[in-house]
Amino acid sequence: MDEVWPGPCYIGNLSFLRYLNLANNSFHGFIPPEIGRLFRLVNLLLSHNALGGGIPRNLSLCLSLVTLELDYNRLHNPIPSEFGSLSKLQTLSLPFNNLIGPIPASIGNLSNLETLDLLSNNLTGGVPISISQTRLKFFQAGQNQLTGGFPSALYNLSSLNTISLTLGLFSGSIRRDIGLLLPNLQMLLLGANQFTGPIPDSLSNVTNLAKIDIPSNNFTGYVPASFGGLRNLSWLGLGSNFLGSGATDGLSFLADLANCSNLKMLDLQHNQFEGELPVSVSNFSTQLEWLQMPTNRIRGRIPEAIANLVSLQVLFMDDNMLTGNIPMSIGRLSNLKSLNLAQNKLTGHTPSTIGNITGLIRLYLYNNSLEGSIPLSLGDCKSLLDLRLCHNKFTGTIPSHMIRPSSLIILLNVRFLQLWATVWDLKSCICSRTIFKDPFLSSRG
Repeated sequence: MDEVWPGPCYIGNLSFLRYLNLANNSFHGFIPPEIGRLFRLVNLLLSHNALGGGIPRNLSLCLSLVTLELDYNRLHNPIPSEFGSLSKLQTLSLPFNNLIGPIPASIGNLSNLETLDLLSNNLTGGVPISISQTRLKFFQAGQNQLTGGFPSALYNLSSLNTISLTLGLFSGSIRRDIGLLLPNLQMLLLGANQFTGPIPDSLSNVTNLAKIDIPSNNFTGYVPASFGGLRNLSWLGLGSNFLGSGATDGLSFLADLANCSNLKMLDLQHNQFEGELPVSVSNFSTQLEWLQMPTNRIRGRIPEAIANLVSLQVLFMDDNMLTGNIPMSIGRLSNLKSLNLAQNKLTGHTPSTIGNITGLIRLYLYNNSLEGSIPLSLGDCKSLLDLRLCHNKFTGTIPSHMIRPSSLIILLNVRFLQLWATVWDLKSCICSRTIFKDPFLSSRG
């Protein structure tokens, strides 16, 4: 239930108060400036409320503050430059507000600051060089209107373990020696910016690096093969760049990634990777849950040994130039939820073993040259919600046991002698059934 700030006129009288935690409530109104009289206050936690207005400048009088968390409110106006006087502050957390203006250069005076979280505001300008005077370990400033190159101040913060600039307006290239300057980095999140140039090979020197997520930029060139030495790497997101540059050996790094025994997510979609799909993809970590490489120019066959990736939940290889049959072994990927092999040059019959993937939710095989009938075993995929098989050479009918109230199968537009499209009203479990004839077959009578 919504509550106005409790007793704003009197809270400043609690002169011995050291900890004030009113997070995760429904308080609205303004932060009372009287809090500035609480000079012994160490922690002020007001996150997840509906507080509006500006941040009171006289919070800077709380000289004992170590932690200030105001995230998930409706605060606006600039960040007070007076915060530079909070010399003991270690955590300043302001994400998910409506703050405007620049990041105050005075934050550089906070020599004990370890966490600066400014995610999802309306901040403008650049990242001040002065923050290099702090002890930052965590810096997050994405989803703002901040501009400029990769913040030069960050290169001087060897203590950093997390850099997150996702969904920003940053541009330019990343220094080649970033991995030598930031030896403690664990997460590098630069997605949806305008960064250019190569991925620095020196990142392979950062032994604790666990997450590299740099999609939707303009990176070019090769993926460093030396990434195979990052034994703690669990997430490598490189989608929607210009990597590979059309070179036939652009996928050679995949063999080295097999050494990343903790890898759980690999995203290579929408790049310029070209060449044969190496068998080495089957040697990836058995912890791999997400393998995504659509919209490239990858050729060759899907290896039978792909079944080694027993933890896979998502396998997307659509919009490439893959040929040959879908391997029978794919049915051993029992944890798959989404399988997309559409828009390739696959031939042969759809393996009946797909029916062994009983938790499958989405199956996309459209725009290939698959033939024969739909396997009866698909009826065992009780969770299937989305089946897309159009533009193949299938014959026969949809197996009748696939038509059941527990299914919601959409876009099942296949060339059949008779195509049954079933739409279920989930509330009443009433099935309406319509028959569609293939126009090409109908013209032949």
